[in-house]
Amino acid sequence: MKEHADRNEYINLILSKVLKFTNSNLTCFFSHDEVRQEISLVSIKRSQAKNVNCIKEEQITCKLVQNSFLSELIEKRKSLIINDLVGVNNVLSICPDLFTEMDNFIVLPLFEKGKLYGIFLFAKSKTNFDKIDAQIAEVLINGIWRAVEKSEREDEKERLLEQTKALIDKHEAIMLLIEPYS
Repeated sequence: MKEHADRNEYINLILSKVLKFTNSNLTCFFSHDEVRQEISLVSIKRSQAKNVNCIKEEQITCKLVQNSFLSELIEKRKSLIINDLVGVNNVLSICPDLFTEMDNFIVLPLFEKGKLYGIFLFAKSKTNFDKIDAQIAEVLINGIWRAVEKSEREDEKERLLEQTKALIDKHEAIMLLIEPYS
């Protein structure tokens, strides 16, 4: 449970930083369920702009459709900048009630161990996103997520070390194998 809570904290940090640095009106993260082939809203961060007040706060789950722009995004493993009507309609088709007055999007997949872990989506109205916005978002996400993975590896290493030490300390037979003449 701790790991899950820590990851959500890092996801919220990513959303806050990208919101600030890309001047987005809204940022959100969807987790991916490979078995069900759906994404579920995990977290939303909003700017103080008036045009983001009509977001549903309830749990949102959306089915991934084969041959959709999301499947293309996952296949290419790259960010997708959407500043056109066709692309916007594709985003809106995922969760029609989530974004009502947004015109421009960046969609970024997050992979872990070669599998899709989740999708970041950044939205704003009126002004377009550009490649620099997408690069800023990618650098922030990748940097913070590497820190998450490193922290989790260190925690696991510490846990295994403690278990091994406890095993050795509690069992005399193992101590005799390690130090037979003491």
